Amino acid sequence: MDKLTIISGCLFLAADIFAIASIANPDWINTGGQEGALTVGLVKQCQTIHGRNRICISPSLPPEWVTTLFFIILGIISLSITCVLLVISHWRREATKYARWIAFMGMVLFCMAALIFPVGFYINQVGGQPYKLPNNTVFWCTTQWDIMAEEELMFSMEEVGSPLDGPGNGCTKNRVCFKDPNASDDDDEDDLRICPITDDPISPTKGFCDYPKNLVRNQQLSNSLPKNSFTYKNKNDNEQDIRFGSLTEKGRATWKHAIQKAKAMPDPWAEFHLEEIETERCTRYRYNAVTGEWAKDDIFIKISSQPFGKGAMRECFRSKKLSNFSHSNNWKSASNYVAKRYMETVDREVYFEDVRLQMEAKLWGEEFNRHRPPKQVDIMQMCAVEMTSRPGSPLFHLEHFIEGKYTKYNSNSGFVRDDNIRLTPQAFSHFTFERSGHQLIVVDIQGVGDLYTDPQIHTEKGTDFGDGNLGVRGMALFFHSHLCNKICRSMSLTRFDLSPSEYAQLDCTNKLLNSAQTVLRGCEEQCGSPRVRTTSLGHMPVLLSRLSETSSVDENSETDSVPCSPLSMGVSAGRSPMGWSFMNEMNETHRANTDQKDSENGGDSGYPSEKRSEGDLVEHHSQLTEEKWSFYHSSRSHIHRPSCVAMEVERLNAMLIERKIGKSILGKVHLAMVRYHEAGRFCEKDAPWDEISAMYHLERAAMCGELEAIVALGQCYLQLPHHILQEIELEASEENGKKGFHFLLQASEAGDRQSMILVARAFDTGLKLPSDRSMDWTHAVHWYDTALKMMDYDEGGEFDGMQDEPRYLLLARLAEMYQEGGFNLDADPQRAGDLFTEAADAAMEAMKGRLANQYYMKAEEAWATMEE
Repeated sequence: MDKLTIISGCLFLAADIFAIASIANPDWINTGGQEGALTVGLVKQCQTIHGRNRICISPSLPPEWVTTLFFIILGIISLSITCVLLVISHWRREATKYARWIAFMGMVLFCMAALIFPVGFYINQVGGQPYKLPNNTVFWCTTQWDIMAEEELMFSMEEVGSPLDGPGNGCTKNRVCFKDPNASDDDDEDDLRICPITDDPISPTKGFCDYPKNLVRNQQLSNSLPKNSFTYKNKNDNEQDIRFGSLTEKGRATWKHAIQKAKAMPDPWAEFHLEEIETERCTRYRYNAVTGEWAKDDIFIKISSQPFGKGAMRECFRSKKLSNFSHSNNWKSASNYVAKRYMETVDREVYFEDVRLQMEAKLWGEEFNRHRPPKQVDIMQMCAVEMTSRPGSPLFHLEHFIEGKYTKYNSNSGFVRDDNIRLTPQAFSHFTFERSGHQLIVVDIQGVGDLYTDPQIHTEKGTDFGDGNLGVRGMALFFHSHLCNKICRSMSLTRFDLSPSEYAQLDCTNKLLNSAQTVLRGCEEQCGSPRVRTTSLGHMPVLLSRLSETSSVDENSETDSVPCSPLSMGVSAGRSPMGWSFMNEMNETHRANTDQKDSENGGDSGYPSEKRSEGDLVEHHSQLTEEKWSFYHSSRSHIHRPSCVAMEVERLNAMLIERKIGKSILGKVHLAMVRYHEAGRFCEKDAPWDEISAMYHLERAAMCGELEAIVALGQCYLQLPHHILQEIELEASEENGKKGFHFLLQASEAGDRQSMILVARAFDTGLKLPSDRSMDWTHAVHWYDTALKMMDYDEGGEFDGMQDEPRYLLLARLAEMYQEGGFNLDADPQRAGDLFTEAADAAMEAMKGRLANQYYMKAEEAWATMEE
């Protein structure tokens, strides 16, 4: 409640009290001070006779005065309600507008009473004496003016304090206001306005005035941006905007209020008297996820000797930490912390790995918030402390104590069903999968509200972040139990492909999602939107720098880069921080000047030097061109990858066949779903596993270029032995035969040696060859020859050199085909003899002497045929 509201409320209350007192006073009309004087009021009339006690009776009022009394009573009620609403406005600001109109109604009622009251005078004398206006009439007029002044003050207060002040709509010319076009007029003053997190917010409302001032309208930058788009304008030195963060007047008051509220809250651990525990000096290690650096300092801490809670792996201790900025040793006011320690002895690196995990997950929480979800999330900051005063210098995890109801929203193995279902945690996990390009997913979301702690990150390789990282198997477990909610849809997160039976199993989850209370604001940014600035103009997060186009892309591959900002494109070359190499043209002179400037500032890390002056930053901004912005926005589309197979296949189709096999993490996730189905993970204990869903995901994995799935489908459709889904046997039909041969041919083109031999044998003998193809020894020779040369890793990364058919058998069959000829293959005795000789040599190496002699004899026969 501001000062104007307090003053208005006090004056309204005074006017209300005065009106009540005036209506109870009979001195409205009097006949003077002589004996026998008569005073007449609206509720009673009194007369004093010969100095006796006053006698008062209820008057008989004319209709005009009855109407006046009615209006006055309604006006008093209006003033009373206005005072109550002004008090309520301290907690609910929307009550102010209702108070304004009710007070206006009260003013109208009092004015009507003042106009009608004189009409009731029918006589010129009262009690035989001339009447005169009483003193109350003067005060009554003062009351009317007071009410009107209060109304004017209220209107002025609303106009000045409104966030929409300025020309035309209450805004000044130096301010730009944002208004939701879908909002009603009644809610204009009460809209919840949140600063865009893509900027550098200073105060809760400052961004709405500062951010648009830095934009220039009507400048077309690229084909990917709308015509009336915005870009940052360059400021002159005299126009530099000085930002003080929370030191602004409004920010200072907000922080002061928050501090006072925090101090007024009781200590939940006061009964445990932690201040009496011995103080310990320890070393604190904090991790910066942006720079990838560790900070080390000494702190003072008190840790309870007995744990107050245990999890699956760690136990928790109550603790207090004294701030390094504190000037006193008042441990009662020190912050409450939770110290966590593994119950079983683990390697010391595990503690530091856990800190790095949580801080990098916090970075993804900030990235999620930049897309303006309905509810923002945050992950607790955690550090590692080394108790140097204890034997062995044990390590603890240290993080702030979260007061409230602790809830686990999902685990590292899927969704956790709960009556109080939340949409934001599930959407956050889905967001991290797509925004990271399928490289990772943040799961095991738990905490109080949207303040999370102890998350888990599953990466594609599954080697980082401890034993809890299940890799693509963890991703599969999450998506098997995840059903996209309205937050996912508002951020354009695509639905993960599940079979109809799997969707049927999630029907209960769908009902819970529909009962959730989260309401969309309608301003959520789409995942991968070019309007969202992923990183600032400073350092590139180390977590993002590890994300490449795929984890298996060769270092020498030439793919497009994704710059972290348009400014980085003019000063970077070779390989970008995101892991992609790029081939854009640059000015050599500018590069030399930039290198010289970095060397002068001592920057040799590849990042912009922190000692660069603000003038350099302004000069750097001037280098933004239309081409840089166009390339920046178009290249950012490679970072975000949808979760659906259809869009993944569209991306893979743009690649060469030998480059797209095994390059899709989404395909690996679907293959992991197949293995879980076959192992019975997704069914009841005694129930049969879902073969249809398993085949569904095997086909999706094959569509994404997963070689193992392609081979398994080909063998399954052709009724050949297969090691994946061994219990499934498909019927022999012409359609299945065509599908199976197509998959084997695709696997052969990807470099699978076993598939090459099967395809070659089909063209050679006609076995397993579909009806739309005929025997062709030229194709058979091609695939036999390719299989013989296959002595290295296939496209899936597996060594498959000599596991199927011995080399000498393939060489002998090739020799026989060249010796006989036919099926579009011309006979070549010379070639046949050479191949028989190679087969004999290979047989000798394999310790097959008798077979080698036979091949030598056949070689002689082939050459003899050539001489004839």
